[in-house]
Amino acid sequence: MLAELVGMAALLAVGAVASVRVYNHYNGPTHPESDVAAIKVDLAEWVWAGAVSATGFTVNARLADEDDGIPELVVTSAGGAAAVVAPAQGPSEETGIVAYHVTGLAPDTMYSYALRLGDHVDEGRRGSVRTFPNGPGSFTIALASCARTGSNGQVYDRIREAGALLFIVPGDIHYENISTGDVSRMRTALQRVLTSPAQQALYLRTPIAYVWDDHDFGGDGSDSTSPSRAAVQSVYREFVPHYAFDGREASGAVYQAFSIGRVRFIMTDTRSERSPVGATDDPTRTMLGPEQKAWLKQELLSARDASALTVWVNGIPWIAPAEDGRDDWGGYDVERREIADFIVSNKITNVAMLSGDAHMLAIDDGSNNTFDTAGTGPGFPVFHAAALDRPGKVKGGPYSEGTYPGGGQFGLMTVTDAGNSVHVEWNGKNYLGETLVHYEFEYRTGK
Repeated sequence: MLAELVGMAALLAVGAVASVRVYNHYNGPTHPESDVAAIKVDLAEWVWAGAVSATGFTVNARLADEDDGIPELVVTSAGGAAAVVAPAQGPSEETGIVAYHVTGLAPDTMYSYALRLGDHVDEGRRGSVRTFPNGPGSFTIALASCARTGSNGQVYDRIREAGALLFIVPGDIHYENISTGDVSRMRTALQRVLTSPAQQALYLRTPIAYVWDDHDFGGDGSDSTSPSRAAVQSVYREFVPHYAFDGREASGAVYQAFSIGRVRFIMTDTRSERSPVGATDDPTRTMLGPEQKAWLKQELLSARDASALTVWVNGIPWIAPAEDGRDDWGGYDVERREIADFIVSNKITNVAMLSGDAHMLAIDDGSNNTFDTAGTGPGFPVFHAAALDRPGKVKGGPYSEGTYPGGGQFGLMTVTDAGNSVHVEWNGKNYLGETLVHYEFEYRTGK
């Protein structure tokens, strides 16, 4: 009997270890943790910047204690010019979050910012932002998606060290999969993201442009019918510094657009208005919804004429076989063909796509991206950059430059605007700083 008990205990122990290993494989860190120290809470628990333009930016912060008063935001340039900004909104009674809208700045200039209450400045969370160039300008942005909630991986250190002008996150900034209207859980998820030492250090050096995908919207494969929809849209507006929503400030999808020099970035929301995946793929089935699709088409037309390059930030795989039930554009092939036909028929030839969702680095030169009715294109290049901190997985394809699944990965996009041409360099990197995939292309502007 004793021997049997010992054997059973051994089996249970082995089973427990196996269970932990399985759990860690799917939910644990995919690469080493950062050794960045946590910042002591002072005037705020976290701070991040976004909605950057040539003349301003927005800072959102969660105050640590409002009893002594509401801090101002002090903004200073390298030349010593300073501005003092009062909160534009807040603090929220439920969250203590305030938003500061900074305006009237010089283009292509580095600024630092910090919260100040009386004579006391929160130096621990002093951040920096470089305003965007106005006209031809060269710059680098970072791109990545798909992180376990509150990840503190070294990948964030490498992104911070890249000195990018902006960090674009096209979805899954956390993996809480909240499929209910639980506002408290949604706030807690973003709180964990922003209090990760490595992520807070990154966001203090690099402003963000973020739009969700499924795991940070309403769970795996979620769509417009998700019970989370209204709540997550509300929490996004509380926490995230974002670009103008053009009449959707109170509620609705979070698609937005902005320009860096002569490059127009168009960020679509592929969850808020999406038809359920089980619906028949016909002209009524939509990924974007009629209002957002009309907006996308107008943005593409305007950028064709006014910008040297158009970058569509689309969170999910665009290159995928047409097949009912897919959670990518292959499952919405009728609408994909409509958009591809619009691009081809209107001779919009200055387009590139940045994407996430798939837990891989992958690049296609456009040769596998011919979804117009004639099937002749021309296609445009596509760059997937993921996963920040989730296990590797290949989605969609094929991709001309190959696929590199794994965690601890991100992308860099460097734009060199020479006036008569725009040269683009894409590099997919890992947390060691190694380049796994590389691609370059150029558009002539005739200017």
